[in-house]
Amino acid sequence: MKMKTLVSYLLSLLLWWMSSAQEADDLKRLFDDKIWSYNPYIRPVLNQTDQMNVTLQLHLVAITNFDEVSENLSFTAWLDLVWHDPFLVWDPIQYGGSVSIHPPAHQVWRPNIAVANTMSTFNPVTDSTNLVHVLSNGTVTWKPGANFDVYCEVDTSSFPFDVQECLVELLLWDYHLEAVDLLPMASSVGVSSFRANGKWALVSTDVSKEIRQPDTSSKPAVVMTLKLKRRPEFVLINIILPTALLSILNSCVFLIPADSGEKICFAVTILLAYGVLMSYITNMLPKTSKTTSSLSIIMVASLVVSSVFVGLAIVITRLYKKTETEVPVNVAHVTRLIERILCRRKKNECQSSDSVSRSEPQDSHDSIDKVVQTSSISLSSHVGNDGRCCHGEDVMTWKRVSKCLDMALFVVCFPALLVAAVAVMGNDCITLGSMGNPAV
Repeated sequence: MKMKTLVSYLLSLLLWWMSSAQEADDLKRLFDDKIWSYNPYIRPVLNQTDQMNVTLQLHLVAITNFDEVSENLSFTAWLDLVWHDPFLVWDPIQYGGSVSIHPPAHQVWRPNIAVANTMSTFNPVTDSTNLVHVLSNGTVTWKPGANFDVYCEVDTSSFPFDVQECLVELLLWDYHLEAVDLLPMASSVGVSSFRANGKWALVSTDVSKEIRQPDTSSKPAVVMTLKLKRRPEFVLINIILPTALLSILNSCVFLIPADSGEKICFAVTILLAYGVLMSYITNMLPKTSKTTSSLSIIMVASLVVSSVFVGLAIVITRLYKKTETEVPVNVAHVTRLIERILCRRKKNECQSSDSVSRSEPQDSHDSIDKVVQTSSISLSSHVGNDGRCCHGEDVMTWKRVSKCLDMALFVVCFPALLVAAVAVMGNDCITLGSMGNPAV
């Protein structure tokens, strides 16, 4: 046992000495024998009818851009490709202990990997300036880097809390499946060098192998799935919150007096603000009818409500200034009913007017002028500024109708819009909290 341990130690020491004594002439001779005489156009198998395997893994570096409108995902990554080349096998002892070399990439055979769902020029992934790493047992490792532009179908139905799944389809373009097979190195994409994006968070990745048939032959492909989740804080602060505040502020148009001249201007300003927010959201989403964003539906509904409020403001202002015709009986009845529900009568004014009207003269010899004066005071007490009387028949005017309509619409619309805004913001906050922290 001790003899075997001693022999192993001596052999290890010999190999270490040989590797440390490696000279430039040994590497030059190795390159002359294996690299400069190498033909990169011959598939590296001794029997050309045999199949060879190439394993790969995608290492994501950064997401540079995700254009939802054009559905184009741009990112930077590098590939880790490994295969066995029997033409690049040597005995380290014969070359001064050299166990690895780094020849230029164009001097050896390389698989032509292409992105099948590219949005740019359809070219194989090449990096001629990069070196390949070759071991003495024939294992070749090549790590080309590139900028990728791939098509990613966007589903904005849950915008701004949407999750997108983008595919990166890597295809072996030059060889069919019987010649070269493409295998995934791992079940996920490498993210050790990934830098987080401010707009999108990488939730998870997945890798699978598929067989594609772009023509009559079958070609191996490795499909990477990138699951991206939008960071919604920007949209919440800059779009959803202003929309909720505008919806609450929109109902306040019924608090502005019709004779102020600002009622219609206020309603139109709110409508234009909704139009600006709507155009901003439209520019952020893809021009497609496959999916419709829930936020877009809310904005359209708010735009319709604001348009209705503009029309109501115009009608109320027109009624306020209408004096040439009498108020119909049905309108008068409805107005009085709304006043009984929403308004309180001025009891003190009514009581004072009643006391004056019911008072009898103490002296039977009062003058006619005093009686006329008392009657005029009683009439002025019965009829208010807006045409309402404290008892007897009311004097209904269009001004009174417009004020009653204003108050009724405010009482109905303000609580409804307030509850809707609070519900939308609360639901968004709950959704944001349930999303949790993204992976990277």
